[in-house]
Amino acid sequence: MSGHGRRPPARRRFGRAATHATTAAARVPEVGATLDRILALPRVDRMLGWLLDRPRAVQFAGILIGIVLVALALRPLIWPVDRPTTPAASSSGAAPVSAPVTVPLAQSAANSSEDEVVHVVAAYNQASIAAAALGRPDPMAPYLAPDGSSTWAEIQAEYQRRARRGESHEPALTRWGVLRIAVHADSATVETQEQWDDVTSIGGQVIGSRRGILTRNTYTLRRAVAPPRWLITDVATTAIIT
Repeated sequence: MSGHGRRPPARRRFGRAATHATTAAARVPEVGATLDRILALPRVDRMLGWLLDRPRAVQFAGILIGIVLVALALRPLIWPVDRPTTPAASSSGAAPVSAPVTVPLAQSAANSSEDEVVHVVAAYNQASIAAAALGRPDPMAPYLAPDGSSTWAEIQAEYQRRARRGESHEPALTRWGVLRIAVHADSATVETQEQWDDVTSIGGQVIGSRRGILTRNTYTLRRAVAPPRWLITDVATTAIIT
């Protein structure tokens, strides 16, 4: 043996090895190509061409669909459905037990009247949107008192002004809430806070677009005798954010 000892093996410094793992590339669905293939179908191409050649028919169809949706929303007010009442069954020989009355009759009648006037205000707002789409105030007429109401006359004058200018509006009620309700024998007042969007056009060209119009409105109603229903006699609007 030589006098020199065996040289100790060199210490390896193990670090993190950089490995290049090959992964399969994820296949991204070609949405654009799929859409192009769909649009290239003869039936789809003919249908789109037919619609582009008839813009007025498409506009009329949209208006018609809006009227149908409004009519469906107003159906419970025009044709109220009576809820069936189920009488309590009584066994023979048992003394009849009356159900506890939790709400006084006068308060129940007041709550019913409050619901009625709120429904009228909600229906009137939806009818005003339909009237703007049609360009005439007829959809609002069922909710306004024809006599002694300055609101109906003002609305008619406004739509006459729009007709002379060729002006059209596209309003949208984004949200609203009831602030106060006061119902008396044959009169009622509803205060609301409403937020609207409106796009104004003349001759098909947009001249103004307003978003987030915040208003405070006071609706005055009176009860008609025949047929018995609530009608709006006045609408006072105060602009909060224009």
